Amino acid sequence: MKQLFTPKMMYEYDSYFVNQLRIPSAILMENAAHSSANYIKKLLPFGSQILIVCGSGNNGGDGFAIARHLIEFYDIHCVWIGSKDTMSDATFKNFDILSKLELLNKFDLLIEYIENNKDLENLIIDTDCVIDSLLGIGGSEKLKGIVVPLLSKLNNLSALKIAIDSPSGLNSLNGNSDINAFKSDYTITMFAEKCGHYINDGPELTGKIKIASLGVPETGELLLSPIFRLEENNKLFSHFKNEIKNTSKFDFGRVVIIAGSEQYPGAGTLTANASIKSGAGFVHLISTEFNSNLLPEIIPHKIKLDKYIDNENELEGGLNSKITESSKTEIFELIEKSNLIVFGPGIGTKNDLSDIYEFLIEKNKDKIIIIDADGLRYIKAKSNLGHNVLLTPHIGEYSKLINQSIDKINENRIESVMKTAKKFKTNILLKGVGTLISNGKDLFINTSGNSALSTAGSGDVLSGILATNLSKIDIKKLLLYSALSTFIHGKTAEIYTKKFNSLTMTASDIIDYIKYVIPPNSD
Repeated sequence: MKQLFTPKMMYEYDSYFVNQLRIPSAILMENAAHSSANYIKKLLPFGSQILIVCGSGNNGGDGFAIARHLIEFYDIHCVWIGSKDTMSDATFKNFDILSKLELLNKFDLLIEYIENNKDLENLIIDTDCVIDSLLGIGGSEKLKGIVVPLLSKLNNLSALKIAIDSPSGLNSLNGNSDINAFKSDYTITMFAEKCGHYINDGPELTGKIKIASLGVPETGELLLSPIFRLEENNKLFSHFKNEIKNTSKFDFGRVVIIAGSEQYPGAGTLTANASIKSGAGFVHLISTEFNSNLLPEIIPHKIKLDKYIDNENELEGGLNSKITESSKTEIFELIEKSNLIVFGPGIGTKNDLSDIYEFLIEKNKDKIIIIDADGLRYIKAKSNLGHNVLLTPHIGEYSKLINQSIDKINENRIESVMKTAKKFKTNILLKGVGTLISNGKDLFINTSGNSALSTAGSGDVLSGILATNLSKIDIKKLLLYSALSTFIHGKTAEIYTKKFNSLTMTASDIIDYIKYVIPPNSD
């Protein structure tokens, strides 16, 4: 696992380094610049032309210091904006040193100040690489002033693009960005990766991420981040290795899925098929209707319904349906024998399953319960769901769940998800670019996947993968294995798009590609 940091956390670390460890800011900046320059030298051949664009904040100070470390190897053109009056001591020192080196005329070094649009129009750029050191993690998605046309001009260049700490115009907390945000091929970030690099627009703008060292040794006194991402390495899939030879289907999880309806029969099929293909031992699908593509390994159970009209409490107007007592008894018995229950994909809004929902929440605290899609509508505002429950909404469903606009949520999705999980005393998996999984205390950001997952039924498949992996674990491991399941789901898209166009991927393709993500038993 890799820790991720918010800008606020990073400022707290800087304060700790300076005030507690007594490391001067200038030394931290120097170490960051030296580490960054080493990465850059690996990317560019000797003698290349480099344009370094600096602001007057500490991110600009990093840029000035980086320029100094590179002038013996490259032709450096340094452009800066802002004011000397607003520079910190460390930033000004690096700017001053670089200015003196320019006066020596011993290096291919040019420093140029840009104050207005006329200066920008007169700026001649002939470069192999652009390094953005304008704003860093202190910037937001709301750009203004000369930085807007400057970034627009830089983005139109065909040169290699490198951002220092974070691309200018990208919010390092929420991943939102300005339309003119710097589009990097590489981002060299200081000390640790930032949350905004992996959610919303972050993945499109950061490119490949490298971590620059601040030259600070790890100490036990340092605060730890509660936010993580999974690293793809040999340990990641170790729990999938079947080292027990004498096993049967009873050892690999009994999953009960309550999903699908006359209107959406495919949803239950996708969830159930994904579950069995992920390695579940038994999969029972309870539904009012079954799709013909349901795999023969799935055990179907058809719900019987009574039609009724309730003019005072209609779910969606018109004729509604309630499960018969005999079907309800059968469902309760299946649930009691199961390891895990999925409730909601494609059940629609015409069938009243409130009795099933209440039984799940109130009588099954010892089992993991996944509530998805239409099942989420049964959750009340003041629900105390329990830490055995996992909610898996997309952003629209989540917006309705907490009665807050999508725009407001996206201002700080991480904080919102952690607060909501804490409020409901449960686990939440908010789907999207950089899916978030939290129990209110810790949070994972998923970094796998691509746009191919934006296809109908993708979420149903994720529920099936989650069902299998969570059916085999202790409830205490729910958060970690939810993150791992989401990672698997995303990796299917990455593997698929190496061969085919992302537009052609379907939810059924995701299921077919699960076997290419989970490694074989043998090494």
